[in-house]
Amino acid sequence: MGTMQSTRVEDQLAISFDPVPARTRASGALVSLIVAVAFGLLSTAVVLVVWLLVGASSLLVTLALVGIVAIASIALRMLWWVRLRADAQGVGEGLALILSRAGVATAAGQIPWANIDRVAVTGNGIGRSPRLQFTRAEPGEATQTPIDVPLNGLDVSPAVVDSAVRAYSGGRLGVDLRQLDD
Repeated sequence: MGTMQSTRVEDQLAISFDPVPARTRASGALVSLIVAVAFGLLSTAVVLVVWLLVGASSLLVTLALVGIVAIASIALRMLWWVRLRADAQGVGEGLALILSRAGVATAAGQIPWANIDRVAVTGNGIGRSPRLQFTRAEPGEATQTPIDVPLNGLDVSPAVVDSAVRAYSGGRLGVDLRQLDD
């Protein structure tokens, strides 16, 4: 009969996917897009009505400028919404990672801390959710593709991940959070 090992809760941090924050950001972007479309249509209609009533040629220039600004705003907000929606759809279900003294466990397998060169938040930008990235270099091989998960799709905050990485890696690594400040 084999021996059963129990894992104490403090010996690991199981991080699950939580799609709610990413979906909330995408929903907010959709509302912003709808408001931009409504405002663009309303302001263009007001300037058009005033131009038709007054007939001043200077209002035609104003109408053109309002239209250009409205179209640009709608296009940018649509791009933002599409990117956030794609990020939200990229958030998985279930367990994302397990951090422990042994290293990082993902669906792809276990990676020891000794084989991880850097842990950082990357990809934060307009319409793009930040990602938690583990850059690894396996002994005797070139640097492999980093492991990354959407930060907004995790059920813990970046500070919790940073503390766990520092504790479990024995202080050798920490999460580079500079991208969150930009």
